[in-house]
Amino acid sequence: MKINLSFLIAISSILFLTNCKSTKDIAILQNKKKVSIKKNAQIVSIAKSPFSFYFKMNKYTKNSPVVAKLAAFSNKTDLDALKVGLNVSQTECFAFGDALALRPVSGYDALFILDYGYHALYYENSLEKSVEFVSEKDDFTNVAFHINQLFTGGEYIPFEAYQLSEIYIALFIDANTNNIIDEDELTKFTLQFKTN
Repeated sequence: MKINLSFLIAISSILFLTNCKSTKDIAILQNKKKVSIKKNAQIVSIAKSPFSFYFKMNKYTKNSPVVAKLAAFSNKTDLDALKVGLNVSQTECFAFGDALALRPVSGYDALFILDYGYHALYYENSLEKSVEFVSEKDDFTNVAFHINQLFTGGEYIPFEAYQLSEIYIALFIDANTNNIIDEDELTKFTLQFKTN
C-alpha cells in the first residue's frame, strides 16, 4: 500500500491548526491590570488611555501564514454583521485586500477605527512582524499589540479626544485557513471607556 506523504502532512496540518481557538488566551493589559476575554460579547471597561491586546495564535511561517485579523468599529451594527459561517469575501473587513497598510518593522502606530479593513497581526521574526513577540510554545506564539493612539475620522487622535464611549472589536484567526469564519475562530467584544 502506497501512501502519499504530502497528503498525510497536509491532513495533519489541518487537524493541528483547527485546535487553535481564538476565544482562548486573549487579554487586555492596561496600567498593569489584566482583563481576560472569556466569552464572545463580553464588555471590558478600560480607561481612555493606552492599552495592549495580548493573545495566542498559530506560529507564522512561509508555509503556514496564519494572520490574526483585528477590526475595530465605532458602530455595533458593523460588529453584529460578522457571523460564524460567512466566507471572508462576504464581510466588509476580513476579505483579501482589506488589510490596513502598516509600517515596516514597527507595524501599526494606532488602533484604526473604521467600518472597513483589518489590522493584519503576525510575528514571523524581528524584522517581519506587526506585533511584539512575547513567547512561544510548540507551534503557537504569544504576541502583544500595543495601542498608544487612535485613528478615526481620517486623523490620529489621543484617547482623550475620542468622542464615543465604546469601541467594538472583532478578532478573527482563520486557524484552518479555509477563508470561512468557523466556530471558535471569531471573538467579538466591546471596549467601554470608564467615565471619570
